[in-house]
Amino acid sequence: MTEQNAISIVLNAGVPFIRETGPLFTFQEAPFFETLDETFIPLLGLFDRLEAAHIPFRMALVVPPVLCHLLSDPYLIERYLRYMDNRIAFGAEEIRRLESSPPLRALARHYYDTEVDKRFLFTERYQKNILKVLFYHKERGRVEFINSAATNVFLPFYTALPSVFRAQFEIALRSSRRFFNSVEAGFWPPELAYCGEVGNALHEHNYAWTIIDTHGALLATPPPERGSFYPAQDPCGVALFIRDFSAYEEIMNTRGSSPQNGAFRSYFDDAGFELPAENIKRFLSSNGARTATGYKYYNRGGAAQAKEVYNIEEGAAAARAAAAAFLAARRASLGAARETIGKTPISVCAYRADYFGRFWYEGCAFLEALFREGARCQDVQFVTPSEYLARQDRSAFQTIRPAFTSEGYNGYAESYLDASNDWVYRHLLRASERMSELAERFHEESDDLRARALNQAAREVLLAQDAEWVRIISTGERHLTGEWSHYARERLETHLRNFTTFYEALGSDYISTRFLTDLEQRDNIFPDINYRVFAPR
Repeated sequence: MTEQNAISIVLNAGVPFIRETGPLFTFQEAPFFETLDETFIPLLGLFDRLEAAHIPFRMALVVPPVLCHLLSDPYLIERYLRYMDNRIAFGAEEIRRLESSPPLRALARHYYDTEVDKRFLFTERYQKNILKVLFYHKERGRVEFINSAATNVFLPFYTALPSVFRAQFEIALRSSRRFFNSVEAGFWPPELAYCGEVGNALHEHNYAWTIIDTHGALLATPPPERGSFYPAQDPCGVALFIRDFSAYEEIMNTRGSSPQNGAFRSYFDDAGFELPAENIKRFLSSNGARTATGYKYYNRGGAAQAKEVYNIEEGAAAARAAAAAFLAARRASLGAARETIGKTPISVCAYRADYFGRFWYEGCAFLEALFREGARCQDVQFVTPSEYLARQDRSAFQTIRPAFTSEGYNGYAESYLDASNDWVYRHLLRASERMSELAERFHEESDDLRARALNQAAREVLLAQDAEWVRIISTGERHLTGEWSHYARERLETHLRNFTTFYEALGSDYISTRFLTDLEQRDNIFPDINYRVFAPR
């Protein structure tokens, strides 16, 4: 029997480390809470329904160390519960406010009921432990975890500093062992940023495979003879899965505002940005900034039609139709690829996880319809990357040298290095060099206070290296999202300033215990970090 063609759904669930303190809700917390509320809980609900219906499903999930820490932080979980309670209380107010508008009131009731159900699922069924539920599905072979770096660092910018590569990889491996008691076979390069040094680091840390963006493979030396539907390998022998460009573009179009997708719910038309401030006090940030409530009443409309009140049934039907069209396109392209390459092809459909649910409301319904429809097909099956790799003859993989590539604006490094954010790199590189210097100078350190300071200095450097901050600064300059741009700049400067304070304190042998303790409580990621990981070899 001929092996079925393969589709691998890969969702990158990476989030930046944002852990605000204080009694009031802040706009910076919204992305994590929205992702948890609108992507993770619906995704787990989707898994529950497919399991109950005995529908086979396979997918891969990038679970970086930062996400693991945030999902297991009791302080953030309690703040998330307050966030859910705010949504529920606001929903009750909206139901009363919209009494004279039946269509809008029905939507408000739907959102209210859905949020109540989510709170019950999160607290009772999932016991406030999303990671445990994901691990349950991993143990049953339905979900494959993919490792990533310690923070979302843009690795190609640090090729001159091997200690940064080593720290980012080894701290991530330690985190994987801590949370899951295992080390995964695959690695997701942060921002899909790939260069030769990244491949060398993957080989050094025993990863079997990684994913690269399409143009990085097609511009490789030599170009892959079998195209993007069959893995290649780098000179170190690490298998290279190539993202399916068409699959990526089709989902991005599904999230767009073209007329055929007008039935989907609009992400931007939220009551939090439309009602008077006194109506949304629960969702005003500590600085008065408005944030989304989750109560969105209009569809996307399109070029030839105005927006209308969102219809839940029409949105769900559009998601099912999009899933059927998506699957048909994958079957056609895989069938053509099989005839051309003479091997079992794979379509690697890789996206950000929060596209599904948070940004595209019907995204989880799309995935559910996709898995249900795929279960009825005889010519394709959903697999995880490692599952597919185990069936292949790796000696048939062509050796290529991928071109430098990444995600982001225009597909290279423009989102991470431009006129708006280039100023930070001399500081980031200098701090990274100094951290390596500290690790070497105090390699035999045994004093407890000094060791704590060194570990916290390492945390501050790692958090400053997160490429999310420079990307937000760049995006803010292009799209005038000044509030987020200001926050990202502030985070970068704060982490760098904190590190410099430790560097100078260690040099003068005077460490403020209060300053250190405050930072350990706020920037409390990587509790088992050992600063010596930055030491040069």
